[in-house]
Amino acid sequence: MLDELDGVDWPALHHAHGPAHDVPAMLREAALDELYGSIFARGTVYPATAAAVPFLVSLGEQGRPDFLWMVALLADPAQTAGETELVREAVRAETRRLLPLLSHAEPAIRAAAAYALAQCDVDQAVLWARWEVETDAGVRASLVPAMRLTAAITDASPSVRAAAAVTLVRDGGPFPRDPAVIEGLAVAAEAGAEVPWLRWAPADWLDVVVPAVADPGLLTRLLRSAVPETRRAAIRALTRRCEVSRSAPAVLVPLLEPVLHDPDLRDDAILALRRCGRAAARFADVLSEAAAGPPGDARPAAIETLMLVGDPRWVHLATRPPRSLLPIPCTPEVLEAVRGRLTALAGTPDGLPAIEVLCGIIARWEAAAGPAVPELLAVLPYAPAPAIRALLAVGHAAAPMIPGLRTAATRPGGLLAATTLFRLTGDPAPALRALLTARPPIPPGVVELLGPLAQPLVPEFELLLTGEAAATPAQCAAQLLAARVVIAATGDTTAALPTVHAVLTAGGPRAALAATAVAELAGDAGAALPGAAGVRGAGGWLGEMRVWEPELRSLLGDPWADVEAAGALCRLGVPAGELVPVVLAAIGRGRRTVAAIGLLRELGAQEALTRLAGSDERLLTGGADDDVVRTDEVLRDILVR
Repeated sequence: MLDELDGVDWPALHHAHGPAHDVPAMLREAALDELYGSIFARGTVYPATAAAVPFLVSLGEQGRPDFLWMVALLADPAQTAGETELVREAVRAETRRLLPLLSHAEPAIRAAAAYALAQCDVDQAVLWARWEVETDAGVRASLVPAMRLTAAITDASPSVRAAAAVTLVRDGGPFPRDPAVIEGLAVAAEAGAEVPWLRWAPADWLDVVVPAVADPGLLTRLLRSAVPETRRAAIRALTRRCEVSRSAPAVLVPLLEPVLHDPDLRDDAILALRRCGRAAARFADVLSEAAAGPPGDARPAAIETLMLVGDPRWVHLATRPPRSLLPIPCTPEVLEAVRGRLTALAGTPDGLPAIEVLCGIIARWEAAAGPAVPELLAVLPYAPAPAIRALLAVGHAAAPMIPGLRTAATRPGGLLAATTLFRLTGDPAPALRALLTARPPIPPGVVELLGPLAQPLVPEFELLLTGEAAATPAQCAAQLLAARVVIAATGDTTAALPTVHAVLTAGGPRAALAATAVAELAGDAGAALPGAAGVRGAGGWLGEMRVWEPELRSLLGDPWADVEAAGALCRLGVPAGELVPVVLAAIGRGRRTVAAIGLLRELGAQEALTRLAGSDERLLTGGADDDVVRTDEVLRDILVR
């Protein structure tokens, strides 16, 4: 059938890298890795994928099970994204060719064909006939999902039991609490059971089953296993359960105590605690011991976990910045320890690294770290740059900072330092120079503070107000800043608003930036300017922007700009009831979750906020895997304020 490759208009189709003109060569060369990277990149399928299915089946018929497995996975909705239904239909169309492969002499071919047929709604009698005579465990494990044979969870084969457990979880059925079933699955794990059709992450079947089972019985049994690899798999699965359920850590984290004292698994358990949020605080003594111990993978994780649970023992151990950008609790005990540590480090020859770390953390605390100002001023001569950043974040401005502010104002990102210098000296020149090269996010209030003083910059900024969207988001961000500065300096919207509108209609990330600018301008018009009634009239820029409502509404369906568009529409007076579902959908996708929660509060959607706070499901964000639980805990704190 490969002779028919030239009969397909491949350039008219696309895959992960554009037009699919290169697919025929990949298929002729049986280049499996290249095919995965183009027509099945990171689990996403495309129109070219559907066109390739008959040829992949042909390669499978020639004795290449890897290509049949690709066909099987392409049709599995649990393991694909993109043009899934188009590709599933292409696989279903090959049912007649796949059925004979159930009797192939090679077990790997039979297993792949069985799983492909599991997605094709074939006659169950055919599958039962194969089940009755099949002796290979891998093939039987592939038949389980095809037949929804969840009763096979007690099968004699470890792999079949594991496959049945995964199928049961995927189908959403109640998981049995029968001790015999729990023991059977534990024994399957100890025997190294594999589920051949579970190819994408999580590839280990325990990572699928344990997080979905609320009853801790299976996990308890796995952690008591005599097989170290089974205990290690249980630790990994425990963290995954904690990552999907808010109630899980309180129940499951205590189960880690035995492995925390197991020399072979202690590091794994400490790394797991890093991912389990505040519940890790119960093992603070163990974490402190590990944090003070010899270098290794677990030591930085232990220090960072102490930071995130608010245990002050991290203060004397931290010598490098934490990898996580999450908030570190500023408890009175922690703040007192930080102040004492800064005092001890001031003037010491090797204290700079620790001073930089502590100043960086104080900067995260902002106004809450106000009592640390004397200590920051004391280290200012030894570490001017980090001390200045911390003092600015705390909100302190004083004459001893002026030399450091002058230096910081000339560096990239120096707008806040330059603005503080203006407040202290009355000289706007450094702030104007910094504003000219600034890039978002702009510190709040800076544009409004400078206002008419920014008139000398207007000619240069007006060069960016072309009435057309620039090519890149960074260039568009510069245009939007120029629009805000020109309006604040002159009150004239003639050139500014057409450019904002052009960026707004560019779609994607550029439109998101413009929608944010619209919300900010609407806030300025409605709150900051005198004579609000006049501003809101047809002659004010709020009235000019209100005619953009259709464009903003079209962005509510744009996954790059939905939250920002909803925020702009809120400021322009659109009823909250129309916007809340959009914001909730964005939160469900992990899209700009913090901003979306803030917008719900602005919309007065208290019922939705209460529901999100009370759910057992974690809120998703785009952060690091290690931070899933802790990020959700921070978000929940925001929800219940």
